[in-house]
Order: sequence, then C-alpha cells, then structure tokens
Amino acid sequence: MPTRILAPDDPALAAYQQQINTPAFADLHLDIVPFAAYREALDKTLNAEQSDYEVVFVPGHLWIPELAAAGKLQSLDGLSADWAAYHADEVLSIVNDEAHYAGQRYMIPLFTDGHVLLYAPDCVDIRTDTVDVRQMRTLAANAQVPDGQHAIALKAHPSEIFLDWLPYLYAEGGCVLDDAMQPAFNTDAGRQALAHYLALRDYAPANTHDYDNAAIADALRQGTVTMAVTWGGQAAPIYLSDGSVAPDRYRVAALHTPWNATWGAAIPANQPATSQQTALTNLLRLNTPTLDVQVITAAGSPVRASSYSAENIAQYPWLAAQKHLLETAQLLPKHPQIGAVLGALFDNVYRAFRGEKTPSQALADAENAIQS
Repeated sequence: MPTRILAPDDPALAAYQQQINTPAFADLHLDIVPFAAYREALDKTLNAEQSDYEVVFVPGHLWIPELAAAGKLQSLDGLSADWAAYHADEVLSIVNDEAHYAGQRYMIPLFTDGHVLLYAPDCVDIRTDTVDVRQMRTLAANAQVPDGQHAIALKAHPSEIFLDWLPYLYAEGGCVLDDAMQPAFNTDAGRQALAHYLALRDYAPANTHDYDNAAIADALRQGTVTMAVTWGGQAAPIYLSDGSVAPDRYRVAALHTPWNATWGAAIPANQPATSQQTALTNLLRLNTPTLDVQVITAAGSPVRASSYSAENIAQYPWLAAQKHLLETAQLLPKHPQIGAVLGALFDNVYRAFRGEKTPSQALADAENAIQS
C-alpha cells in the first residue's frame, strides 16, 4: 500500500526526498507544494471525504491544536508503534512538546524553525554568543556598512512579520495570550516592542516589507546586508549552497528571547485505519537518527539531541546557536484558535510597519479583532 506525503517546499524536505528515492522506500511518494499555497492544499485534503494523502506536514504548536481539536488528525498513540526502535527518547524536549496536544502524540518531527542571528563580524561588533534584540538598533546604527549594502534586513513580509517581531515582544516581558487565553499584547510592553522593531526600518532596504524567507536567505547569500535574523532551518542553504558564499562570511548568534516552531509528519483522520497504520510504520522507518543528521546539511535544524554532538557543533557554524534556541525558545500557547489570534496580529503589525497605523492603534485593533 503506497504512502503519499504532502509537504511544503522547505530545504529539510530534501533529506526526505533523498531517502524516498532509495529502493527501501519505493512505496513512498512525496508531493511538494509552494509554501504560499500549502495551507490551502492541506485544508483541501483534510476536508475531503477521504484524504488524497496518507501523511501531511504540519507546524507543531501552530496548527496541531486547531486541527486535532477539529478531528482532522489521527492521534498516533491510537496506532501500533515501536517507539523504542524509533529512539523517541532522543527527540529534544521542546520538539516532543510540540508533537503532542491534549496528552496525545500527533506528529513525527523532521525539522525546527527558530530565530538565529547571522552577522558579518567585520561589519557588526558582537562579542557574545547571544544577543538581546533590544540592542539591534544600536548594532545597526554602529555597523560598518559597505557601499551598496544595508545594515540589516527584516523579514517583514505580511506572511512573516509577526513572528519576526515576536522576540521583541518577549524581550519586553510581553506575551501573546495570558493564562486565561485572553489577548495580552496590547500593553506598554507590546507598544515598546513594536516601536523597537519599527525603528529598524531606517537601516533596512526600502522594500524589506516584501522580504520573506527566500528574500532573507538571498540577501545573506549575496552579502547585501550585514546582519539578519532568520530561521535556523535556512542556515545550511546559506552556508553550504554553493561556492559563491564563504562559510566564514557570517557568524551566528542566538537570541535571548527566541521563538521556535517544529515541522513534522502527521496522519489525516480521514483515512482508513489500515492506511493510517501503514503510514505510521513507514514514517518510523524513515525518521531515523541517520535522517536527522542529514537534516543538518539539508536545512540546518535537526530534532534529536544526538545530532547536536560536539563534533557536529564544531563542524557546522550555526549549530551551537540552533541548540541554544531549542533550549530557551518560548512557544505560543496551544489553543485551537491560535491561528485566528495570529491572523489579526500579522495584519495589524504589518499595517504598523507600513505606516498605516501607529503601534498603539495596531495592537488595539488586533485585540479588538480577536475579542470580537
């Protein structure tokens, strides 16, 4: 019985494809969808009478609460699995947390995406392994910027901007939702955090509001900026993609207040039980410690503690910062409506960035939209 996998176009999926191309996995097929169209494709297959795919990729605590609460995903604990043979105890605790919702496991993790700072040491004076984002304006103002370059690039595209801003909110002691799951960002901390972020526009390319993941990676590869916060899962393509970028052009620092999301494989609920069981068996065969090491060179952000060995950290310049973020990252609350909350924040933070609203107005409007 074939296992068809639906996934977004992330670098880490190259490791999956490499394994699937071997004879041992001839019964697996991977379909890659552009990220901008991925959620639509995912919803289509999960809402069908029967999913066209036996496996779908999801970002842990961002989508699993919504989809699991709606009965769209199959609990993996309800299927037969040899978790010891999978070496489940090697999966990092924050990653394991994201794989679970309401006490049930829903995901086999493949890669993480969290905040790290890449910077050119000959242009930006950073002497520590971690950086407080509240220092970013000073770092940008004091950067030695070559002609034709910019001090910083911001991932301020409408689809990314809230997550790019989130470490600033955390740095001010703010949060998205309080313990009662009510909006908690429309505060002095939230307004100060947004003001810090908006101030960086003066040091970024004029069109940084169009910069998504790919644009940030291109800017770093091409050396048109002296620093940028990006995902650890982009580090390998930036460092290892081709000979045009010297690996020592950038150093990598962790953030004091990072955020992370883990992507992995889940099983649709609208599949026959036999298909679900076959899919899980195949996923456990596929997602081995060896595959996790391959994720290092495909994306940069593995999910197992064993992959963050001293040897690997010495070999790959970004891996120490990636390890630090996974030890310190603060997750968003696991709530079925977190997607609606984030939608209001993405829109209003972007409007503030474009000068259409003040920080106070943007956060107040986001809060009103969520409460209504």
